[in-house]
Amino acid sequence: MVLAIPAILTLGGLLTCVSAFPGSFSTPQATSVSDEGIPPLETLRLGVDPPARIRLTTGAGRRLSGPWTTITVEGLEARDGTRVSWSELGSAERLSVGRRVVAATAASPGTGWGLLVVALSATGDESMADRAVVELRRRVGDRWPAWETAIAEALTRRRAAIEQRRETEAGRRLRRTPPHLEFDRPDPWPTLTPAEWKALNESQRDTVLRAVEGLDYDAVPTRRTLVVGPGSVDEQAAFGVRVDRIQDEIAEFLGVSPELIAWPGRMVVIRAADRPTARILAAHTHQVAWPHEARSVVIPTDDGPGVILTPIENPIDADAELVRAIARGVMPYLETGRVLPPWLVEGTAEAAADRLVASSGIDRTRRPRAHVALRAGRDPIWITTVPMDHSDWGPDGLARDVAQVMAVHLREHSPTAMATVIRRIKEGATVDAAFQAGVGLPFGAWTSDSLDWFHFND
Repeated sequence: MVLAIPAILTLGGLLTCVSAFPGSFSTPQATSVSDEGIPPLETLRLGVDPPARIRLTTGAGRRLSGPWTTITVEGLEARDGTRVSWSELGSAERLSVGRRVVAATAASPGTGWGLLVVALSATGDESMADRAVVELRRRVGDRWPAWETAIAEALTRRRAAIEQRRETEAGRRLRRTPPHLEFDRPDPWPTLTPAEWKALNESQRDTVLRAVEGLDYDAVPTRRTLVVGPGSVDEQAAFGVRVDRIQDEIAEFLGVSPELIAWPGRMVVIRAADRPTARILAAHTHQVAWPHEARSVVIPTDDGPGVILTPIENPIDADAELVRAIARGVMPYLETGRVLPPWLVEGTAEAAADRLVASSGIDRTRRPRAHVALRAGRDPIWITTVPMDHSDWGPDGLARDVAQVMAVHLREHSPTAMATVIRRIKEGATVDAAFQAGVGLPFGAWTSDSLDWFHFND
C-alpha cells in the first residue's frame, strides 16, 4: 500500500464516518423469533410494525418522536435514520419507552423483553434491568433458567464488544498533551544481546519506512539515531552524526554521563518535507495532534524516542528547535523511563537550546519576561498547575519563560544539583525527596527560596 497523503486523509475520514454511530452488532431485520431456540439477544434487530410514535427527550436535550421502526441493544431507530441510544435516555424513560416499543414488535414477548434486559444491563442501569427481569420471568415461566443463561452469555458478549469499541475509539482519538510529557515506564530497560539489538533496529527501520511509504524518504542509521527524510544518503548520515553528538551534549548539560541514555534501539528522527506532512505523520502513525505553533513533536516508545521535525527557514531557529527536540527525547530515557515533572522537561529543553546554540538568544528573550512576572508576585509553583496544552506553554508563553529560568536556576545551584534531582526521580523518589537531595530543600521550599532570589538578582 502506498501511504500517500491524500490516502491518509481519506482513511481518517472513513474511520470517523464508521464510528459516528455504533451499529456493528446488528443482524438482518428480524420480525419474529421463536421461543423454541433462544437467539443471541445482543445481535437482534426487532421490527416495530406499525412504527411507534413515542415522544422522548435525551439527556442532552434532544426532543425526538420517531416514529420508531427498530429496537436493538444499541437503542431505537426511526424511519428517517434518526437513532437514539439507551444511554442517552434517563433511567425511568429507558424502561417506559422500551416497554412500549417491545409491545409493538412481532417478536415473542420473551425475546423482546430478553433483548431489553441485555440492553438495560449493559448501560449499568441495574434498577431498571431488574424490573425488566421481573417482567421477563413472568412471561417465560418455567423456561426462565434457559433464558437466564442466554441473557448472561449475551451480556458478556455485549460488554466485551462495548469495551473493544472503547479501545478502538480511544486509539483513534488524537492525543493533545505532548507525548514526551506523559511517557512513564518505571520498569528497567532490557539488556539486549547484539542479535536482539540488530533485530530491533531492523524492526524500527521497517516500521518507519512503512509509515512514510510513498514519500520518497530514505532511512539512514548512525550510532544512536535513525534519520528518515528526503535528501541524499550522505546528507542524512551527516545529520544523524550531528544528532548523536547533540544527544551526548544534552546528557553532559544535565550533568550525567551519555552512557545513561538507555533506549533499547535508536532515536528515529523524521525530517518531514513540510508541516502538513509532519502533522499527518504524527496523527496517522502515533495518534498525536500536532500542538499549535509547535515546530517538532517527540513521541517516546518502548524501543526509543521518535522525533518529527518540520522545516524552519532560519538556521539558528532550526538549530535551537533541534536541540529542544533531542532534549525532550533524551530526558525520558535517562537510566529509567520514569516520568519527570513536565515543567522541568520543558524548562530544561529551553535552557539546553540556549546553551548549545549560543546565538539563539533564548535566555535574553525569556528571562526579562519571567523576571517581570516573578517580581510582580507570580509564584514559581504556578508552572506546575498549568495544563501542558495551555497557551502559556506555547513558544512565547509565560509558563515556558518561568520554567526556563527555574531550570537554569536549578542547574546553577551546584554542579550536580540538576543531575541529582533527575536521577533521584528516575530512581523512584518523590519530587520533594529529589529536590531535598539535590538542593537541600523540598520542592515547595526551593521555589519559595528561588522567588526571593529572583526579587533581588538578575
